[in-house]
Amino acid sequence: MEETELLALIAGGETQTVEFKERLGPGPDETADDLCALANGDSPGALIIGVADDGAVVGVGQPDRVETQLADLCRNNLEPPIKPLFEHVSVGGQVVLVATVYGRDRPYRTNRGKHLLRVGSSKRLMSREETLRLFQQSGALVYDKVVVATASLADLDREAFEAYFRQHYDPDLLNTLSWEQLLVNMRLAQTVGSEVRPTIAGLLLFGDDPQRYLEYARISAVTFRGADAGEADILLSKEITGRLDRMIDEAEVFLGQNTFVTSQMNGWRREDQPQYHRDALREAVVNAVAHRDYSIRTSQIRIFAFADRIEFHSPGRLPNTVTVDSVRSGIHSSRNPALYTHLTHLGYMRRIGVGVPLMIRLSRELSGREPAFALVGEEFRVTIWARPSRTQ
Repeated sequence: MEETELLALIAGGETQTVEFKERLGPGPDETADDLCALANGDSPGALIIGVADDGAVVGVGQPDRVETQLADLCRNNLEPPIKPLFEHVSVGGQVVLVATVYGRDRPYRTNRGKHLLRVGSSKRLMSREETLRLFQQSGALVYDKVVVATASLADLDREAFEAYFRQHYDPDLLNTLSWEQLLVNMRLAQTVGSEVRPTIAGLLLFGDDPQRYLEYARISAVTFRGADAGEADILLSKEITGRLDRMIDEAEVFLGQNTFVTSQMNGWRREDQPQYHRDALREAVVNAVAHRDYSIRTSQIRIFAFADRIEFHSPGRLPNTVTVDSVRSGIHSSRNPALYTHLTHLGYMRRIGVGVPLMIRLSRELSGREPAFALVGEEFRVTIWARPSRTQ
C-alpha cells in the first residue's frame, strides 16, 4: 500500500471496513473483537494501527514487535485463526501498521465465544440468524437439514412420502426399512435423543401443514394495476401456502390468471401472443422456492405482478461463491441440497444448471429484454419483462 492510498483511506474515516487504533490495548480482548467483526464482513477489512480515532497519524514505535503480537493474537484468540496481510506504511516519517483481513472462513468468533459483526463504524454481537447464514455460506451448515424440534413425524403425510418413494427409489425398501429410518437416511428427519423429528426439508416436502411451524415459508403474490407498487393500485393478493410442490403449482396458476394472452391475425390464422413465456415464469418460481434462505424467519417469497413486469423477491443472498453474473451463466450452488434433490425428482428442477439460461433465452425471444437479476440487501430479485403491447 502506498502512502497516498493509505492517506485516502484515513481521510474516509472509520467505516464498516476500516478501524483505527492508536496502539494495541493493554489486553488482547478488545483488538480480538475488532478483528473478529472486520473478518465477518462481506468485504475485506483493515485494522490500521498508529492512527487516532480522529484520523491523526501518531505512528507505531516498534512495528515489527506489534506485528508479531497481532499475529499471535490472530492465531490464538480467534476461531478459526485469521491470517491478515500486514503492511508497514511510512506517513510523514511515521510508520503505520495496516492489517488487512479477508474473511474466507466465516463465521469467526473470539476465544470467548463471541460472534461479532461490524455495522458502520461500530461493532455488535451477531444475531442467531446472521450466524446461521454465515455458516450456510461457508458450507458448514445445511439449513434445510436442521431439525424442527417442536414438530413430530405425525406432522408428515406418510402416504405422500411412500408414494414418492415408490416412484423414485426401490419400493422393496419400504418393506425392509421403517419409514422413520428412510426419512433419516434421506435427511428428511433426524434422531434427537429417543425421538425421530422432521427436518425443515421434511416438513416443506411432506408436511401436512408446513406453515404451522414455518410460518414464513410461504409466497405472497400481488397483482398491481400499473407499473407502481402503491397500496391503492393492488388488484389482487393471495397468500400461497402448503407443501413446496403445491406452492409452486398454485403460484403458476396465480400468474396464469393474472397475466394476459392477446391474439392477432397472421394471414388467415389467429396467433396467441402471451405477455410472458410460461416456462420462464415457472423457472423463476421454482428457483425462489428451492434456493431461498430458510434461516430468514422474518420474510417470505414475494411475487409482484405489474403491468409491464413480474418481480420475484426471494429472501437471502446468493449462496457460497455464486455471484449475480455467474447466475446468468447457469452456475449454481444449492443452499438447500435436500430440497433440490427432491424437487428434481418431482420434475420441477433440472440437474445440469440450464434453468436460468433457458429463462433468459425464452424471455429475450418473447419480450426482447433479458430478465434482470439483483441483490438488494438480504434479498435476491429477478425481474421478467412483459412483451410490449402494440401501443408501446
